[in-house]
Amino acid sequence: EGDRSTEILIGRLCYGVVWVIGNVVALGVLGLDFATLLGTLGLTSVAIGFSLKDVLSNYISGVILLAARPFRISDQIVIGDYEGTVVQIQLRATTMRTYDGRLVYIPNQEVFQRSITNNTASPVRRSDVIVGVDYDADLSRVRQIIAEALMQVEGLELDPPPLVLVQELAASTVNLKVRFWVNSRQ
Repeated sequence: EGDRSTEILIGRLCYGVVWVIGNVVALGVLGLDFATLLGTLGLTSVAIGFSLKDVLSNYISGVILLAARPFRISDQIVIGDYEGTVVQIQLRATTMRTYDGRLVYIPNQEVFQRSITNNTASPVRRSDVIVGVDYDADLSRVRQIIAEALMQVEGLELDPPPLVLVQELAASTVNLKVRFWVNSRQ
């Protein structure tokens, strides 16, 4: 599909397979008995598996994330306390650049176990803004002024049209909720 993260996954998995097969063939050429080798690898892999379970869990989670693709490189996502743009998806960790310019490396096991909000998965996204006006204000005139101001905003989607709704009658203001749709990539 031309997806960069899929190319990375296939490349790294092929590299690992070729490396393992190459080492097995090289050891066979040197005269090592395969039955002994497999027995030793079996016992060793159990011990290594227990000691590296977190690392292996990150790699397995990375493979699942790259295969399932809940997000792609350059998507804007929220994972736990972090929100930003995906820079890189590796087998061990996902790299995200937060909106204040920090790079965050999140282990894939943590990414896999948390809820992911993908802000750019849909082409348009709704935004809400609360505007408080005085009780003495003419609400129909206020709605008209807000609608005119919204029409001058560049990048605003006109379908569906913006809405101005009364959200709450607060102690000193009438709070209006202004709902409008924008391009999620901007």
